[in-house]
Amino acid sequence: MHGIGRLLIAATMMIALNLPMYVRNYRFTHTLLGNPDNRIAYVNAHFGAGPTTSNAIRNFALEMVSPWKIGRTIDERAARFAHRMLGLNPDDRESMLAWKHFNLSKHMWNGEDNAGNPAHTILFLAGVVTLYRRNARADLALLIYATCILLAFLMFCGYVRSQPFHTRLLMPLLVISSPFVAIVMERNWKKNLGCWIALVLAPIGATCVMSNHLHPYWGRHGIFSTDRTSRYFLNLPRLEAPCRKIADEASKLRVKQVGLILDSNDLEYPLDVLLKRVDPSIRVEPMPQPGLLDPHTSNRGWNNDLRPWMIVQIKTETAVEVFRSD
Repeated sequence: MHGIGRLLIAATMMIALNLPMYVRNYRFTHTLLGNPDNRIAYVNAHFGAGPTTSNAIRNFALEMVSPWKIGRTIDERAARFAHRMLGLNPDDRESMLAWKHFNLSKHMWNGEDNAGNPAHTILFLAGVVTLYRRNARADLALLIYATCILLAFLMFCGYVRSQPFHTRLLMPLLVISSPFVAIVMERNWKKNLGCWIALVLAPIGATCVMSNHLHPYWGRHGIFSTDRTSRYFLNLPRLEAPCRKIADEASKLRVKQVGLILDSNDLEYPLDVLLKRVDPSIRVEPMPQPGLLDPHTSNRGWNNDLRPWMIVQIKTETAVEVFRSD
C-alpha cells in the first residue's frame, strides 16, 4: 500500500506540474497534448528493429554532444558509421522529425532545447558495466532497476521519431538513473571517488545553468538586466516589436476578442501574455483564416462563438494584424 500511495503522489505531482500546459493546449487546440488530428507526425512511420536501433543511435549521439566542435563532429561521424555498419540510413525521414539531415553541428552545450548530457550518460553506462562485472545477481534489485531504464529508452526510441530536442524528453530517464549510479558508485567504486565526481560536476552544472543560451545570469540579455517580457522574445527577437504594437492597439481599442491564425510551429505565447496584461478578461483563441483554413482541421481549437474584434496572423518571425472590426 505504501508503494501505491507513493505512485499516486508522484502521478498527482506530475499532473499538477503539467496542468498549466494542458489548459493552454486545450484552449488553443481542444486537445491536452496540443497536437490535433496528429498534425505533427511524432510517431515513427514504421515499427521494428531498424527504426528503434536507428533512433537509439541518434538519441545516444544527442546525449553525447559536447561544447567542442571537434567533439560534435566525432560524435556525428561515429553515429553515421554505426548506421552504415548496421545497414541503416542515418537520414531516414520516416524515423526523424524536424531534421532534414541528421546533424549535430549546431547543438549548443548551453542551449536548453538540445544540450547534451554526456557526463550523466557515461556514469550510467559505467554503472551498468560495473554491475554486470561484479556479479549482478547479488544486486538483483539494481539489475531490475537498470534493465527497466534501458527498456524504457528502447521503447521510447521504437515509438517516437528522433528529434534535435530529444535530450529534453530523455532527461527524466537520466534523473531516475541517478540513484542507481550512486548505489553502484558507493558499493563498488573506489572510496571518495563519488565525492570527487560531484565536486567536478557541480561547478560544470552551475556554469551551464548560469550561461543558458536564452536565460543567462549575466550579459546584455541576462535575467537581471532584461525585463521579463523581452525575455519571451529572445529566441525570436523580430517578433517583439509587432507583438507589442498589436497589444498597444488592442489596449487603445479596448478589444475583447482576438483571433489568431497560426501554423503548426508558430509561437503564440508571448502575444497571448501581452494581451492578457492589457486586459485579463480578453479572449485569445486561434481561428481559421477566412476562405483558406478549415476550422475543424487546421485550427481545431477554433470555437464557432468566437467573434474577434481583431485577427492576428503569426508567422515565424513576425506578427501581422490582418483584420479589425469597425
